[in-house]
Amino acid sequence: MKYLRFVVMSLLTTLLVGCQASLMRTMNVPYALAPVAEHSVSYGADAAHRMSIYRPRSAKRVEASEQALPVLLFFYGGSWRNGERAWYRFVAKHYALQGFVVMVPDYRKAPEHTFPSFMEDAAASFAYAKQHAQSHGGDPTKITVFGHSAGAHIGALLSLDPTYLRAHQLRLRDIHGFIGIAGPYDFLPMTADDVIEVFNGDAHLAASQPIHFARALDQPAAPMLLIHGRRDWLVWPKNSTNLALELRRKGVRVKHVELPNAGHFTPLFQAGRGLNWLSPSVDQAIAEFVQTLQ
Repeated sequence: MKYLRFVVMSLLTTLLVGCQASLMRTMNVPYALAPVAEHSVSYGADAAHRMSIYRPRSAKRVEASEQALPVLLFFYGGSWRNGERAWYRFVAKHYALQGFVVMVPDYRKAPEHTFPSFMEDAAASFAYAKQHAQSHGGDPTKITVFGHSAGAHIGALLSLDPTYLRAHQLRLRDIHGFIGIAGPYDFLPMTADDVIEVFNGDAHLAASQPIHFARALDQPAAPMLLIHGRRDWLVWPKNSTNLALELRRKGVRVKHVELPNAGHFTPLFQAGRGLNWLSPSVDQAIAEFVQTLQ
């Protein structure tokens, strides 16, 4: 079984790198008829400022927080350059079916828009979620930021650097929790030209690093769940290991989960029906983490 998992993981990684859009659309197919309501909103003025919101069809506008569902604000990856929210319906619907309101924003991307544009968008999308969660059946006091790969980087930086939320009169403590899968949190010096370009040509830009803000943390930060596959060859597992160590030193509640047979994408693919066996512990880890936030 371990060998089979490894073979499937390698095949899916190869396919994803080569034809990401097609594979993501395939992952969405099993959820086409899922009992999940979906609609799109604008959270800002730019054409990229669009967000899809998913909720169980039974979830309605609520007035009391005890009737509301917890919210996941999901940032997808793509090297800060690629991707669109429609590709990730399988993730959003998977967690909506588990009782979340899931919000998936698009954001501005490189090379047209470099750092910190996508961070400003992340903060704006969080502010929108905070203001409008209740009208979608969600609890505005229980918004957990969730991200994969570059999206995990965005979410972690949003959760640790107060600059971005401050622009919306919000604070780090307004984030209920953070879940990061396969995130780059500690990647200086940057060595890839396309990554350096994203961060304005500065290969040593400390402001790009979530771990930099973990070391300097001087206000309460949200509890964090860091998930990483030990066979991740795109974002080294040490990123999560190092961030977890620094967070613990600062007294932040953090759970670090390493998946021995998982690569970069398989922890995310577990949200697809029929592929849960690739990383079966991801859903359990997320459910247990969210439960501790109640």
